[in-house]
This record gives sequence, structure tokens and C-alpha cells, in this order.
Amino acid sequence: VATGEQTTDTDRIKEYTMIQLPSHLKNGQYIDIRMSLPTGQDYIVLAKKRVLGCDAQTIWIKVNEFEINLMNSAIVESYQITGARLYSTLYSEAGMQNASQANYTVSRQIYELMLGNPNILVEAMNNYAAKYNHEQRVNYFDSILTELDNDTKRSLVNTGISEDSAVISSNRQAYVSELEGTGDVGY
Repeated sequence: VATGEQTTDTDRIKEYTMIQLPSHLKNGQYIDIRMSLPTGQDYIVLAKKRVLGCDAQTIWIKVNEFEINLMNSAIVESYQITGARLYSTLYSEAGMQNASQANYTVSRQIYELMLGNPNILVEAMNNYAAKYNHEQRVNYFDSILTELDNDTKRSLVNTGISEDSAVISSNRQAYVSELEGTGDVGY
């Protein structure tokens, strides 16, 4: 069963370049976005997202404010933890399979930010709060991240952001070139 395709006021189309994509990914397929850690632990960040568009390095998916916060947290942490990676897996029979249960837990700071975000639906935040696993954070994520000084964290995140920006810029230039003369770009 496909996840709800209902649209909320906070739904946006987001472009992600830092997620390792399956080699045979096509538009319209459903994926889970996962974070793999160097210890072998594996977490589902977002479950059963329909790929609205894709190319060799980039996917476009519909996400709401709650999911944007989850992804931002996972992206930053994947940059900071050496050996961590964000990747996606395909559903084999998306029309027949229910969505996986996301089990990635954001940091306490992001959690508190989400609690106060008026753009996150109360129902989504209540569901997440009921499942929020602070022990998981303390036992693994927080223990690794506290080993890094703030300058190292910033450097790792800046490197990741720079690499992602270069891919987006290149993709944008190719797309704009395709649209030249159509009236969809330019003055």
C-alpha cells in the first residue's frame, strides 16, 4: 500500500544529492532513505518516498516540514561521522508493501527545535515523540559526535555541503541549457 499522497501546507519538493542511489532507480519508484553507520547499525530516516524525478546523482521527493528536519539532521550527522552514509533502497512491490517504520532519532537540539516549529503538524510531532528514543541517541550518535571538536564538525559539514552544491549547480546549468529559448528561464 502506497504511503499517503495527500498534500499538506508544508509539503515541498526537495532535491537531494548526498544520498547514494540504486543503480536502477527510475522516476515513480518508492524508496526508503537510510543511514548506515560504520559499526553496521542501519537506520531508516524516511520511509516509502515516491521518487518524483532522478538523474545519476540526484533525487527529487515530496517532503513535509517534519521530514525536512529529519533529513537535515541525518545529512549533517552523516557528514560528521566518518564512514556513515545515506543511501536508498527500492521497494520490490511498492503497491503491495506497507511503508517501513522510520527509526532514526534526531539530536536533542533538533528534537526541541521541532517541538517548537509551528509548521510541523501536531499529529506528526506527537507520533514522533511517542517513539523518540533518547537512549539510542546517547548510546551511539551522541557518544561519537561528542568526540569531535566543533571546528572538525564544521569542517566536515562544510565539505559535504560544498560537494552537494557543486552537483546541484552542475545539474541546474544542464537543466537551464535545455530550457533556453522555451520561455521557462531567462528574461
